[in-house]
Amino acid sequence: MARSRLFAGLSAGELLRLQRVAVGRHAEPGEVIVPQDESVDGLFVVLSGTITVDRDGEAIAELGPGDPFGEHALVEGVSDVRIVATQSSDLLCFPTAALQSLLGADPHVASRLALNALRRALERPAAR
Repeated sequence: MARSRLFAGLSAGELLRLQRVAVGRHAEPGEVIVPQDESVDGLFVVLSGTITVDRDGEAIAELGPGDPFGEHALVEGVSDVRIVATQSSDLLCFPTAALQSLLGADPHVASRLALNALRRALERPAAR
């Protein structure tokens, strides 16, 4: 978790509080982790392996260790992309309700995550 830029600037204690709400998940190659146009319950971070992001069948990104996904679904409730494991992958999932509760109780963590997510979004190529 500490190597993900999404969590940059958080203290060890803040990272520990986030980690307490996280749930581990494993995905095998070809497994659809997040279907496109369906509801998603959580924010994910890739711990190991490789994940492909596609929209309407066209690959738009490849994610690896430290990369988060699911931010759009946290805001919108539905994923605008499909997420598929391309290698055996270990993930951390932060369930939406638990994450929202933690962020509501800790404005510093909430603002840091929001700022880091905005930075990440600005670094990505424009959506088609």
